Amino acid sequence: MSDKHFKSLNFLFIFIASVTIGVVSAYIYTSDFFEKKEQKLSSNTVEKNISENKIKPSEKENIIENKIDSNIVQNQLETQETIYSDYLNQGAFYFKYVTDNFSKMNENIDELTGKNILENTKINLNNSQKFLEAIPPESRYYNYAQEYQKYIIQYQESAKKWEDYFNNKNRYQNQKILPPNSPDLTIKNKAVFVNAMKPKSIVLTFDDGPTSEYTIKILDILKKYNVKATFFVVGKRVQENCLIIQRMYQEGHEIGNHSYTHPYLTKISIEEQQKEIAYTQQIIQQCIGYQPRWFRAPYGDQNPDLLSIVNRFGLKNAQWTIDTNDWRNSSNRKTITNLAINNNNPAVILMHDGAKTNPNFIHPEESLTRMNTVNSLENIIINYQNRGFNFYTLSNAIK
Repeated sequence: MSDKHFKSLNFLFIFIASVTIGVVSAYIYTSDFFEKKEQKLSSNTVEKNISENKIKPSEKENIIENKIDSNIVQNQLETQETIYSDYLNQGAFYFKYVTDNFSKMNENIDELTGKNILENTKINLNNSQKFLEAIPPESRYYNYAQEYQKYIIQYQESAKKWEDYFNNKNRYQNQKILPPNSPDLTIKNKAVFVNAMKPKSIVLTFDDGPTSEYTIKILDILKKYNVKATFFVVGKRVQENCLIIQRMYQEGHEIGNHSYTHPYLTKISIEEQQKEIAYTQQIIQQCIGYQPRWFRAPYGDQNPDLLSIVNRFGLKNAQWTIDTNDWRNSSNRKTITNLAINNNNPAVILMHDGAKTNPNFIHPEESLTRMNTVNSLENIIINYQNRGFNFYTLSNAIK
């Protein structure tokens, strides 16, 4: 049972559908334009030859019949592609419901509500898959349907994990929880972790950096309001931006391990998982002479084997209690701020200071900018400070 189940395998295709279909649409339009223009020129040439009696009468009838047959076939093909385009749109429509449902599952919901949402999720997954599977290989939309299918498999696995969780909830609740003085932060002991935090405490966490585009702007805002935060950094980006990491450390922020290449860790071997964590620990050590004590799995994707590796490295596991969804292309400054501040308890807030972290597996709903995160940060800080909350790093938030 993966702790990630209950979190954020909301990984999938609205962005790819919008961008790739837009690109394909442009390609299709230009291709059709020149193809039709070429056909028109060819047709005009034939008609000119007919009018000038350069073609025999018997040949005229064949040419006209072939032209009619060609037009019929072309119209049939265009009609079929229109249908397949509708299938793709319908698949994406049901897919959007799936991603929304998984976002709801990450909230503090009761078991009955969770089961109802899960059942609806499974129905929408099946509906989406039916439309996508109906697109044949010869269609121009086939490859995009296959991309959707890849993500549907991920969501089906996540749905199974949620189902296992609800069916065996008592077993998971009875699992050993680490003492409050040093707890992990996972879905099954979120309440324990919150109770272990200082009263009126907020932890801002930023994943996927560092990046020169966004991390520096975020550091400037944090410095302006004297706020400390925790950054879960990607090893390969630390190599490129060591100076930014040094600034983080010098200004009192905490640095956590977020893997080296940002993969789905449960999809790779144990040896590769160990390398992802070890390389990042070493690179951070080389940059600032300090090794993180917290680890956050990319996408929240984790299982008992991974958590065992994390513990062997002397790291504590840290997910989050509030997800701002700032990574989605449907999010904006207002929605991010509202999700972050709609809270009256100690909290660990998930945000992002990096985009396009893993080019080989970009979530279809992922925005390719983090400026909405930057632009919402100041309002979030001011709101909590006005309500008497204090900001801490993850380690300092524990009583």
